[in-house]
Amino acid sequence: MHDLENVVFAFSADDVIRLTGLTMAQLQYWDKLGFFPPQYASENRKSPYSRVYSFRDVVGLRTLSLLRNVHRIPFQRVRKFAGKLAHYETAVWATSQVYVFGNELYVGQPDSEFAANRQGQLAPIVFLKNVIGDIDRGMKELKRRKPEQLGKISKKRFVARNAPTLEGTRIPVATIKRYSEAGYSIQQILDEYPSLTAADVQAALAYKEEKVA
Repeated sequence: MHDLENVVFAFSADDVIRLTGLTMAQLQYWDKLGFFPPQYASENRKSPYSRVYSFRDVVGLRTLSLLRNVHRIPFQRVRKFAGKLAHYETAVWATSQVYVFGNELYVGQPDSEFAANRQGQLAPIVFLKNVIGDIDRGMKELKRRKPEQLGKISKKRFVARNAPTLEGTRIPVATIKRYSEAGYSIQQILDEYPSLTAADVQAALAYKEEKVA
């Protein structure tokens, strides 16, 4: 089980979309409203990677996505509930259930005296431990490289300081070359980086970056 305060993963807006089922428009709108801004965000939201979300953010957004998009809870109720959710301790996120009762949402079941004085049926709709499990599985899928990425080199802004890397990873080509220059064989390099393939190592060793005159 996760201790959400100690998870150090950071997620781009694209990652969050894939992990939560929200749309980019929803993320941007919720951020603009101040309803759910990213934990790590730059003042200039128009700059690349200006919205970076924590693991706790993703758990919250996945929960809110289920409430809003699957269970069709009205936005104003979801917005009010999100404010309550932010104040709960980590253990509550990992073990609690979200209940709907009348027009209200609760983390943890309201006591029987409260329920007896309200009209309507108390129904559990989201189990937060399952939400965390869904995100764990989604993270593993995000890390899985596609076949067409193997043996390919790419350069992307804000990844390894824009240096050439093995596509689908953050492993710089220069690192693989340094291992080879130090006398490591392809198999020994693969032992150091089990996520790579022989085709990756060969592509890195053969790569020659074009120099701009």
